[in-house]
Amino acid sequence: MKEMQPALRSPEEVQRAHHILMSLIFEDDLRGYIFSNCEPAMAYECLKAQCDILCWVSRHEHNQTFAKHLRQIEAGLREAGVEILNSGELKRRPPKSQSTR
Repeated sequence: MKEMQPALRSPEEVQRAHHILMSLIFEDDLRGYIFSNCEPAMAYECLKAQCDILCWVSRHEHNQTFAKHLRQIEAGLREAGVEILNSGELKRRPPKSQSTR
């Protein structure tokens, strides 16, 4: 039996999260308050990476960073001999030393 996938978040919920993260990226004092236990540069980079993903999900054409990284990852996996199934699962080929003759 196929496993049920959880419902995707609503576009409004994704956009809300995007706006919150963008606010923290641009407002140093709020970012410093929320991430007081974190190195400022690390907090900024973490927030930016999360925003990149939300931009990709929302199809924001102004930010293609995550799309670019995903293409690079996929190319690297294919180069390593890994098949990427439509579901996103990875299918590794057996190492050449273990292949049948």
